Amino acid sequence: MRIIFLCGSIEIGADGVGDYSRILAAEMIKQGHHAGIVALYDRNVSDKCEETQNVDDIKIPVCRIPAHCSSRRRFSLAKEWIFLFNPDWISLQFVIFTFHQKGLPFGISRQLLNLGNQRRWHIMFHELWLGMDINATRKNRLWGWFQKNIIKKVIQDLKPALIHTQSHIYQAQLTKLGFDTDYLPLFGNIPNIKINHSDESVDQINSDRTIRLVHFASVHAGAPVDEFAREVARYSNEMDIPVSLTFIGRSGAEQNKWIEAFRSQRLIVQSLGELSPASISEFLNSSTMGISSTPVILAEKSGSVAAMREHGLPVLSVAYPWIAPKELGFEPIPGVFQYRNGIFKELLESKKKYDNNSSAATVSSKLAVCFMDEMNRTS
Repeated sequence: MRIIFLCGSIEIGADGVGDYSRILAAEMIKQGHHAGIVALYDRNVSDKCEETQNVDDIKIPVCRIPAHCSSRRRFSLAKEWIFLFNPDWISLQFVIFTFHQKGLPFGISRQLLNLGNQRRWHIMFHELWLGMDINATRKNRLWGWFQKNIIKKVIQDLKPALIHTQSHIYQAQLTKLGFDTDYLPLFGNIPNIKINHSDESVDQINSDRTIRLVHFASVHAGAPVDEFAREVARYSNEMDIPVSLTFIGRSGAEQNKWIEAFRSQRLIVQSLGELSPASISEFLNSSTMGISSTPVILAEKSGSVAAMREHGLPVLSVAYPWIAPKELGFEPIPGVFQYRNGIFKELLESKKKYDNNSSAATVSSKLAVCFMDEMNRTS
């Protein structure tokens, strides 16, 4: 089976969906399939670039098209590369802001359809439209109305044989639009690298009573960070246990509010910036709890949450109140908790373990089965 993954950027470590596509392509190749990637709006190249990228020594053919290209040139280059690859499937890794700076890519369905040449389409919706939550502004609701209609047009024109999303909320929204959509869980983009420590280093870790909190990736605005910092400080003082908070990755300017809030409570806080995947894995494995500023209802679509869960961490969502309409329903992820007063202590004192079975290998196997079943059904 031959598969092309379409995404925006494929710069290593610079784009979550690009990293997801690369890992997924590598897993497909491990299973004996042929997979390649076309990055349609790559901001990290100045000219069309054909290269090979590696994951675990698996070589993945990649075509990178610069973001500054005209639409005509962009889709002409992509169509040429796809034609030569001759895929059985084109898997569109959909993020609406990939195709337009303001997330309003009118006419994108026609441009994408021209790439397909009657091939089977698959769409993985990583994001949908703005304004879904009850507290959304009027501006975002209107913005989202246009985006919803663009997405509807994309599905109607491409007529994908399969549609997936990693969010039950998104699945419910697409079902409301009248499209059959299946759930495919998200995996993390940081492999869990187990390190065998010497007896001496293990003793040192065991004797260190510090509670290590880690926030991985972007920090989002609107979180009740002052309230959370005060609760952490109370627990630290009452139990006489030091607590540290570490930011890893490109956290953004919003992390400064967290740093200020924690330091005002005389808590240990640091920002390490970007690290290698191996270093991130080692740090996650030595941490006590993951902290996310993604609303718990959207945690399914967070690669950083998935990575923390794959490293065995309970994840506490300290975020703005994103509230979905009741008719959409909500299924919480095991091991991910919404912040409320008292839950910090509860999680630290709980001994319950939460398994995450959504590894890249498992997810890619599920997707490959879906592809093969559909091909067998229509052959």
